[in-house]
Amino acid sequence: MAGYEYSDAGIAIAKYWKNGQAVSLTDGTTHAVETSIFVSGNDVYVCGRIDGNAVYWKNGNPVNLSDVTKYARATSIAVSAAGVGQQALKQGTTLKEVAVKLGYVTPEQFEEWVKPENMVGKI
Repeated sequence: MAGYEYSDAGIAIAKYWKNGQAVSLTDGTTHAVETSIFVSGNDVYVCGRIDGNAVYWKNGNPVNLSDVTKYARATSIAVSAAGVGQQALKQGTTLKEVAVKLGYVTPEQFEEWVKPENMVGKI
């Protein structure tokens, strides 16, 4: 779950909750809110704003998406696994091996979810 909590000083602190435990992304010196969260393997991506700047965090590290001249905020985030195919091609290995190695899925999940016969239409 992504969101924010107000400090005793009334400043919004961007946070997400993992297993019921709050993880702060900011220190409460400026207003910051989160609006979306996406987990890919061991990586946690969240987006929102710090003051009036659109930002996303990857594993707690902020990346500015806008400058301070205009108010902006990010409202949704998603990460694609398209790099899995590219990496498998470069390494001469399979999608399954790369996806499992990167922590996106377990071998069992890959077998259950990835059905090539359902990914192509009639020619």
